[in-house]
Amino acid sequence: MIVAAIGWATAARAQSAPVDHVSLSGHQTLTVGEAFRQIERQTGSVIAYSASQIDTDRIVTLKSAGGTVEDLLSQLLAGSGQTYETQGKYIILVPAAPAPRQVVAQSKPALAAPAAAAKSETVLPVAIPAITQRVVIEPEPQAEQRAQGGHPQTTPQAGVQPRQPQPAPRGDAAASRLMETPVFALKTNILYDMTTTINLAGELRLGRKTTFELPLSLNPWTFNKAENTKFKFFLIQPELRLWTCEAFNGSFFGLHGHWAYFNVGHLPNPPFSPTMNAYRFEGQLAGAGLSYGYQWILSPRWGLEAEIGAGYARLWYGKYPCQSCGKQLTRESKNYWGVTRAGVSLMYTF
Repeated sequence: MIVAAIGWATAARAQSAPVDHVSLSGHQTLTVGEAFRQIERQTGSVIAYSASQIDTDRIVTLKSAGGTVEDLLSQLLAGSGQTYETQGKYIILVPAAPAPRQVVAQSKPALAAPAAAAKSETVLPVAIPAITQRVVIEPEPQAEQRAQGGHPQTTPQAGVQPRQPQPAPRGDAAASRLMETPVFALKTNILYDMTTTINLAGELRLGRKTTFELPLSLNPWTFNKAENTKFKFFLIQPELRLWTCEAFNGSFFGLHGHWAYFNVGHLPNPPFSPTMNAYRFEGQLAGAGLSYGYQWILSPRWGLEAEIGAGYARLWYGKYPCQSCGKQLTRESKNYWGVTRAGVSLMYTF
């Protein structure tokens, strides 16, 4: 493999079981969206809401940087007209029920009726959210009849049709929450930057837990023209990623392929081998591999990503003396198994 294996280790945080207490990274003042992301990451929950109802860019100041999920959500949703329900690992934000309206009791006008047929009824209004319904209170004789197993006839006041309250419409809350997840990211691999390699990667969200990344890397430099010391290459390494929580957040596993053209020679020994110090190699490579990575959210737009991968590459190349315009000595090919991908990348999401 022409790209040197880079020693790299990181302590990846394991996916923990849902917890009730959350610590918001020591910050009491932050956006609602950032607070939601930290609650999701620490508890393993998914917060679903309608983007038209929740302003995720609203800045809130909490009483403290830590607390129970219930306490933090109560502070974050204060004044928003929203409350929440829990269904398994999902926390669903829904419109809060309006406060009951005050209704003034009205006395029922007396109606003339024969004394033998007259029955006394007391009619009181009952307040239901957004609905006023009248309920007939049975007079004492009817209550006695019910106690004896009868079925007294009670009729609402004329002109009033009782209605059952309807649940508030939620819409597709999960789809609205998905729209808050970044759809695209630009990134640069800091490890490649340290080797003077020009690199840029774009990553596109395909679904809630899948993304596709296409990194391009170019090193066009000849470091010592007199000795023809160079480490030139152009590398394409597309990768399909599956995220364990959601796209651009936490752990992911990747399946990548790679193709490169390279022209390297007279590299220092160490760290390179004596053969790579004594000759120049020009050719191509292609292969595939598997990788694991983790992404940390630094702010609503910025993130940091670390990744390591291993796999296979087939190399075919010509071997030359190190001087410029040297005649090809031999044509060779090799199989490589080992590290095929490594990076610590700074990224900006859209």
